[in-house]
Amino acid sequence: MEMIPQGELALSTLLDSSIVDGVEPCHLSLEPKPVHHLSLVDTIDDISTVHANTLIVLQEDLSLGPWVVSAGLRMAWERRAVGLVVSRSLVTGAEIALAQRLDVSLLTFSSNPTKLVIDMSVVVGMSRAGDLARLDHFTRALEADVSLAAAVSRVSGELGGCRVSVESAQGVVLEAIRSSRDIPAPRRITQPCSSPSRDEVVLVADVDAHEAMTAERVLRAAAPTVRALVSESRMNALEASLPTLSFAALVGAGHDRSVDNVGLPNAPGESICAVTGPFAAVCVLAENPSLAGAALAQAWQQLFQYTPLAAIDDGWFVFIPAAGEDDLRRHARLMQEGLQGLALNVGLSGLYREPGQARLALREAWLAARLLAGPTPDISSSTDASPSVLFFREAPLQVLGNLFPRPLAAALGDSLLPNLVKDPASGEVIDATIAYLSAQGSVSAAAKLLSVHRNTVQARLKRAQELGVDLSQPERVLPLFMLLSALRPL
Repeated sequence: MEMIPQGELALSTLLDSSIVDGVEPCHLSLEPKPVHHLSLVDTIDDISTVHANTLIVLQEDLSLGPWVVSAGLRMAWERRAVGLVVSRSLVTGAEIALAQRLDVSLLTFSSNPTKLVIDMSVVVGMSRAGDLARLDHFTRALEADVSLAAAVSRVSGELGGCRVSVESAQGVVLEAIRSSRDIPAPRRITQPCSSPSRDEVVLVADVDAHEAMTAERVLRAAAPTVRALVSESRMNALEASLPTLSFAALVGAGHDRSVDNVGLPNAPGESICAVTGPFAAVCVLAENPSLAGAALAQAWQQLFQYTPLAAIDDGWFVFIPAAGEDDLRRHARLMQEGLQGLALNVGLSGLYREPGQARLALREAWLAARLLAGPTPDISSSTDASPSVLFFREAPLQVLGNLFPRPLAAALGDSLLPNLVKDPASGEVIDATIAYLSAQGSVSAAAKLLSVHRNTVQARLKRAQELGVDLSQPERVLPLFMLLSALRPL
C-alpha cells in the first residue's frame, strides 16, 4: 500500500482540475470532507489502515466482482475516509445505493489507477504549495504586529473571522476577538504557546469542523509570535499594570473610604473581568501603596503570573479564577504564604460566574479589605509584617471584632465576668457557650460544632452558669455573645 500525506483540499476542487481526468462521481457525500491524504491500496484489507479524510483508490483484482466495492465502502465509512475510487466495471446500482446510505463518496475511473493517483498528487501538491506560501505570508505579517490584540485580530482574520483568544491554564483571557460570523457548532482548536506548566498559555480558535486542520496550522505558526507578545505584556503589566482607577468609579464609594452607602455605579464597564468561568475578586490595600507596590508586584507574579494587579486609590484589585470553594481557599492560603513580609489587607469576594457580576464581586472584596484596615488603618506600624486575609462572607465576625476591640472586652470582662476570666478552663467554657448560642440553643448541634460529646457541652454550660454567665434573660444574650466572642482566646 502507498500512502501519500498531502495538504487540505476539497474533493470537488480535485475533481474539477484539468489534470485529473477519467473520473466520474456515482455519489458525492452530502457532508463534504477535505482531502488530507491519497491512498492507493492493492487489497481490500489495506483500507483498514488508512487515516481519516483519505481518498482511497482501489486497485483490486477485477475478477473478484462487485462485492469488493461494497466491502470497501463499509470499511471506508468505518475509517471516516473521504471516498472510494474504483474501476467503473465493478459498480452496479446496489453499490451506488450503499454509498448513498453510508454517505461515502463513490467515484469510478477508466484509466490506469497508478497514473490517476499521480495526477491527483500533483493537484494536491500544488494546493499544498499554495497553502504554504499563504502561511508564510501570514507569519511574516504577524511578526510585524506590535501588540497582542493586533496579533489575535490577524489570526482571526486569517481564519475567516472566527473567535480567537489567548488564555492561561487558569482560565484567564489575556486577549480575545469575537467571531464576526455565525458558527452553529464550533470546534475548539487549542495550541500551546509556552511549555506545559501551571501558567501555561494557549492560543484558542473556535472554527467550523471542516476548518480544523487549517486552524491547527495557523495557530501553530502564530504560537511563537503570541508567546513573545504575551511575555512583553507581562513585563508591561509588572511595570504599570492598568491605569490607576478610582474606588468611587468602581464601587460607588466616596473618597473618604467609608463603607457606608456603598452602591453600584450605573456606568457600563463590566468588561473589567477577563476571567472565563467562576471567579472571585481580590482587593489589596496598603497604608503606603508607593512603598509596597514594587514588592507586591514581584510577589504576586510568582503566585498568579497571568492575572496582573490593577492599581487603584490606595491599593490594587484583580479577578482570579476559582473552580469552587476549596480552590478559593487554596488561593487565600497562597496569598497568606506568598505575601509574607508585606503588611497588607487582602479582601476576597464570594464566587461569581457572570461577567456582569464583576462590580458586585469587587465591591465585596473592597469592603472586606476595608474592614480589615479599620476606620484608621495603621498596618504599616505592625511589628509582624504579614498580610491579613478576610473573606467577605466572614465580614460579620470582623465587624464584631471592630465593635468590641479586645482591650475593651478585657476591661468589661474583668468587671462583668470576673470569675469566668480567672477560671483556668475559661477558654473551653467560652467556646462551649458561643457554640451553644450559634447553634440556636441546641446542645447536640453545639457538640457537633466543637467535635465533643453532648455531655461535655452540658457540663461546660453548667460551669458557665456557675461562673456568672446568665443565658436566661433574652435581652442579655446578644451582648453576652459579643463580649464572649471578643474574650475568646486567639
